[in-house]
Amino acid sequence: MYKHKVIIVDDHHIFRDGLKLSLGTIKSIEVVNEAKCATEFLNIIKNTKIDIAFMDIRMPDMNGIEATIEALKISPDLKIIIMSSYDDIEIINNAIIAGTYGYLLKNADYKDIINAIETVSKGKKYFSHEIIENITSQIIDENNKKSESENTPNYNLTFRETQVLKELCNGDDSKLIAKKLNISERTVEKHIQNILSKTNIHTTTKLIVFCLKNKLV
Repeated sequence: MYKHKVIIVDDHHIFRDGLKLSLGTIKSIEVVNEAKCATEFLNIIKNTKIDIAFMDIRMPDMNGIEATIEALKISPDLKIIIMSSYDDIEIINNAIIAGTYGYLLKNADYKDIINAIETVSKGKKYFSHEIIENITSQIIDENNKKSESENTPNYNLTFRETQVLKELCNGDDSKLIAKKLNISERTVEKHIQNILSKTNIHTTTKLIVFCLKNKLV
């Protein structure tokens, strides 16, 4: 079985040691290196094949978003998962734009870490339920401060598409949405693709942020 090569990038050695200990119990991966700063990380990936990087946002020489941009220039196929204490919408959105494949809080549990690895290794994005919930709460608070007279964009979503979008914004995945709405998972995926097409958005994470900001659900 192929083991995904992993690197841990964080300036706190205690956190690196703890995460390395947790990751060491996962059979599908191999922690091949670690770095205490972005510069060290970038030098490592120039000469070492890495599949997945767990990286902090705040580092002494360069933040994790800047490091992500530079890393993907060196290794475009690298899957970067941010692990940070920050759950601010703007930071998460900037991380998405930079090209990260996942975002976890540093208090993420073992199951969340495994789900992130399994998801990004398949080329899909992973953001924990806690992150989605935090984003949702912050955007709802922001929307409540806006004038009720603002116009809501109309994308001609069908009733079923609106249902799917609502559950998606609640943090549910396609499998759970299918179960709730009593439809197939394939049908859910089709509805999501239709919504992405109508809104001209390319990822479900950006869609969630966009639809909450624009009160689509």
